[in-house]
Amino acid sequence: MASEECEGMTDVFFKELQHATDSFRLEQQKQLEHFHAEMEGLLARQQHAFEQHTKSNVSLNPQKDNRRSSTTYVFDSRHTSCTIPMLEDCGNTDSDTGEPTMDGRPCAVTRSLDTSPKSARRLSTKADIASQQEDARDEAPDYLKLMQCAWRDFVTHLRKRRRLRFDRLQYIVQHRLFVMLGSLVISSNVVYIGFVIHQNVERTIAQFQKQDGKLMSEVRTPDWETNMDLIYATLFTVEIIMRILGEEFDFFFGRDWNWNC
Repeated sequence: MASEECEGMTDVFFKELQHATDSFRLEQQKQLEHFHAEMEGLLARQQHAFEQHTKSNVSLNPQKDNRRSSTTYVFDSRHTSCTIPMLEDCGNTDSDTGEPTMDGRPCAVTRSLDTSPKSARRLSTKADIASQQEDARDEAPDYLKLMQCAWRDFVTHLRKRRRLRFDRLQYIVQHRLFVMLGSLVISSNVVYIGFVIHQNVERTIAQFQKQDGKLMSEVRTPDWETNMDLIYATLFTVEIIMRILGEEFDFFFGRDWNWNC
């Protein structure tokens, strides 16, 4: 009878655990979909802003005047003279010699273009705005390069200037045995964490089955786990202090330890 009750409580516990897992998965899926929607909206806004910026740059560039010009042909003769206005496209080119007249002599060809002061001022203003924008775009990368160079020089100065001068400690920290011991401590800590989690889960399940579904009290942590936590915390603290004192600013900005930040 007791075994059946234990099995029933175990089934209830696993059902609740499965329900909590499904709820957590659905919540994470909703958050992921919401994040995807926000990213798509952000990309759409960026694309729209880029298109507007491109259109504004195109509109500020001086446009070619495609208006037609009028050409006047004057025919000079002894008995008659006439003036015939004609229209030509701006793309056509006239020859240096005039068109022949009725008596064989060339006639004068004149072309009138729209050179009003208002149009000239408008084209000059557009050209000035376009040149200012190009200068601003050229100056921005130069400013970034100057900032990067200044930051690189500052970091190099800090790395080369040693204040504490713990050379022996620097030699110990940079030795291969020290690096290997640090890697072994990190690996053993990972194994220890996995073992402790497994033991905590087993103790929690055993206490739940022992109390027959009643309100569970806090699961007691063994003393050896507390001692191991203190040992690993002490080892990591000593390692970090030794590296900071030995490397100084190289601990934060160096080529080998830049991942510490």
